[in-house]
Amino acid sequence: MLSHHSAAELQGLVATPVPAIHVMVPTGSQIAPITGVVLHYSSLVTRERHPALRPPQTRVEETVLDLAGGAPSLDEALGWIFRACGSRRTTAERIASAMARRARIRWRTELAAALGLGADGVHSLLEFRYVSRVERPHGLPVATRQFRVTRAGQYQYQDVTYQTYGVVVELDGRVAHPVELRWRDIHRDNASNVDGQQTLRYGWADVTEQPAGSRLKWGVCCPGAAGTGSCAAADLPARFPSDRFPPDESPWPFHAAPSRVTGWTGDHWDRGGLGGHQPL
Repeated sequence: MLSHHSAAELQGLVATPVPAIHVMVPTGSQIAPITGVVLHYSSLVTRERHPALRPPQTRVEETVLDLAGGAPSLDEALGWIFRACGSRRTTAERIASAMARRARIRWRTELAAALGLGADGVHSLLEFRYVSRVERPHGLPVATRQFRVTRAGQYQYQDVTYQTYGVVVELDGRVAHPVELRWRDIHRDNASNVDGQQTLRYGWADVTEQPAGSRLKWGVCCPGAAGTGSCAAADLPARFPSDRFPPDESPWPFHAAPSRVTGWTGDHWDRGGLGGHQPL
């Protein structure tokens, strides 16, 4: 059956086709290398097969875990989790259930933590970084994520909403920003302002570079005075208690170092049909 990137393509998890076809076959099968085909040997073929989709392919949750386990970095592994949950092709709960059935998987602790946030509405790696590098370390309150609003008869979802304080944080991970999308964002922000909400829009550099985290804290606490320091310090504890998430108790950011593993993982044995072993 199709697996990994080939299954992901059919399931809408990737937009660009990969050159090789990924196929999962039962452990112990005797199959000669096939040009253009990557063979993945597994003892769990029957369990991982989707019961209805054709052509035969792995379940969406198994596809996500196969790709996360074979990702070259933790960030890329987390990206598969958030992409699947954010596109609503599966749920964090289903992925967690599938992961619990696996004897071994790389970055289990980190993936489990990400799934917890995925269930709370974190739908991208940038949103994950916002929680781990801004919201928690700087003692901001827990936000409402993917808050649904109805405008002109259509649903819109706000990335991060601090409802009590009338603040919306929109996180944009795109490097390029086409004109039509920029105007769409402006219209969304204007609509939020009309509804009495202050919108703050940030990108990768704002979230991940220092001292961006401190600037964002000021922006969320006092959106009209972001970066000016004019917000009264005495007002901050009343708005956002700084001891809500003690920094020394926060598990973010992760410190796991990427590792390169080949061969048997407890569930899968991978072999590249184009020659040599296929890294997990």
